[in-house]
Amino acid sequence: MVIECLELSKNCTYTSTSLYIRLRWLRTLRIGFQVAPLILGSLAGWSLLTKSDSDPARLGVALMAFLAGLLPAIYRALKLDSALAKCSRLAAEFKSLQDGFRQCARIDSKKSPSEFEARFNKLMRRRRRARSKLHGAGTVLLVGGAQSEAWRLLGGPR
Repeated sequence: MVIECLELSKNCTYTSTSLYIRLRWLRTLRIGFQVAPLILGSLAGWSLLTKSDSDPARLGVALMAFLAGLLPAIYRALKLDSALAKCSRLAAEFKSLQDGFRQCARIDSKKSPSEFEARFNKLMRRRRRARSKLHGAGTVLLVGGAQSEAWRLLGGPR
């Protein structure tokens, strides 16, 4: 069981690292969805572009104004804030499990077999709960929970 604890600790390390990388990506995506409408709205209102006689400039202004209004709606539809919170909680849980399994292998294995087994089983229950949240989430962690038309239109996974 000691070897299994060390293997589970290593697996939890990989899972938490993946979740922290995904969390970084989700935070970058959130910033993009928050900043892009500001920039696009500012450009769409720029008098140099709005007073232009050029058809491509008018089309560009209309497109920028449209996107400035659409991006916040897409952000809300993707529920990125809930995905960030869930990803953060799961990353912390798997990091905690990593330490728990390592301590179980190194410290609790020296206690009585019943105490060691009780600690191991408690950690396994926590791991099962965390994995069920992780796997039950599907695209939730990736996109924010919206298995919606908006995400499919953006080309994301179903």
